[in-house]
Amino acid sequence: MSSHIERQLMRYCLDPELSGGRMIWIAGPRQAGKTFLAKEHLRNCRCERLYYNWDDPVIRRKYLQDPVWFESEARQSKAGQPWVVFDEIHKRPRWRDILKGAYDRFHEEFRFMVTGSARLELFRKGGDSLAGRYSLFHLAPLNLREVSGRVLSPMLAEPSITPSAFHGLLEGSAAQSADYLALRDIPPFPEPFTLQSRRGAEKWRQDYLELVTREDLRDLTRIREVERVQQLVWLLPERVGSPLSMPNLGRMIEAAHTSVRAWLEELRKLYVAFPVLPWSRRIGRALRRERKWYLTDHSLVQDPGPRFENLVAGHLARAVTTWSDMGLGTHELFYLRTLDRTEIDFVLTWNRRPWLCVECKLSDRVPASPLRRRRTILGTPTIGVQVVEQSGVFSRPEDDLWVVSADRFLPLMP
Repeated sequence: MSSHIERQLMRYCLDPELSGGRMIWIAGPRQAGKTFLAKEHLRNCRCERLYYNWDDPVIRRKYLQDPVWFESEARQSKAGQPWVVFDEIHKRPRWRDILKGAYDRFHEEFRFMVTGSARLELFRKGGDSLAGRYSLFHLAPLNLREVSGRVLSPMLAEPSITPSAFHGLLEGSAAQSADYLALRDIPPFPEPFTLQSRRGAEKWRQDYLELVTREDLRDLTRIREVERVQQLVWLLPERVGSPLSMPNLGRMIEAAHTSVRAWLEELRKLYVAFPVLPWSRRIGRALRRERKWYLTDHSLVQDPGPRFENLVAGHLARAVTTWSDMGLGTHELFYLRTLDRTEIDFVLTWNRRPWLCVECKLSDRVPASPLRRRRTILGTPTIGVQVVEQSGVFSRPEDDLWVVSADRFLPLMP
């Protein structure tokens, strides 16, 4: 397994049709690889010196002495249109004004890339002074497409795909089962994944959660009950795949259910966990409020069934974000559960119209009844896929329904 993993993001975020001459913003979890990608891009453009981390006091002093100190260094670059990277600038006061001034003055001569974690996406909503000056993209943790080296292979990207075309994609998409098993058992972040050490992964995981729940939570929010938020994080793995009861969680950690709901929202902003909402449009007796929550690091989940569902959920959540970032319409991820307990694990929508239903099973090759009846339930034709963890499974029980191994289906997800 190569220590260098090519990332899907760089295949589209530099596309002029998506970004034009605007700044490129890359947001995502801590240690997802944003800084590495930015520096690699600068090396490819012969602009290595134009990386500026605003956590570095030297960079902050340079800015105070000369707000456009980077201009002279950029003009010395051998690149035709130099790229300038500002990393973690969103931690500085008035960071939007700094970016606005740099872009307005130099956007015809230089290109700008801005990288950051949760606050970059969160704080961009605080004002519109940068409207029209940037394109936001997201870098998620690793997926099977990347770790198996299939970034250049065809991917699922067209919601109006025909069943025969979808079958053709599945036929050519299988990854090595060893790649899948490695991704299943190790946190899907570049550092622990490339190490491939169980002990190293456990240590990395402990340090990572401590850093996020203490440092980031303290910096981003007014939450003072950090220990209770940490308790909440450790309770989530046992509840993956089921709608959460806020009152029950509140009783377990001795907090009000409104506090639990607010803390979960902060964990979402920090990319620790993400919700999947129920799909209820035009469906009688559908659950309408309860969310299911999943963890960004699926390896935290010990039970094989929920861990597998969490891994698939992470791939699908990343896919809908990527398709939206690529300008392919508004993509969203839901689940379906009615009051009579009819359930489909995941429903993917395109511009609020269901087009793909996914059910997760460890080894069951018989399609679940709700998956077979999905057209009647949803009122619209969709592609149906039952994803199983067992390798070597590939069948087509109906024209628009497949039962396939995860190592064949997941590499289609960008």
